[in-house]
Amino acid sequence: MKIYRKNLTFLFSLLFFLLKPLISLAWIGYEETTNIMIDVLPESEIEIGNDISYYDFKAKAYHNAYVIFTDYTAAGLRIEVKDLESAKKRVFIMDQQD
Repeated sequence: MKIYRKNLTFLFSLLFFLLKPLISLAWIGYEETTNIMIDVLPESEIEIGNDISYYDFKAKAYHNAYVIFTDYTAAGLRIEVKDLESAKKRVFIMDQQD
């Protein structure tokens, strides 16, 4: 019985690992002060303390940032980040896309 449980646990862990990229959803939104369109990459986990990757449509470039704060508002998910290249703080308002 113990071997069966270990195999079952391993199988579910493997399935989760393989399906996680399919579960991840993209986030799209804008910078709060400039209204620049922002697209957070699906593999980025938006949680305080995590690094995320995003695409800045005005700069036409990918950036990395450190998540300082998150909050759900009526407008969407409000994310305060520190851009790792410029060291500037930015605030994004994001909507989750399917």
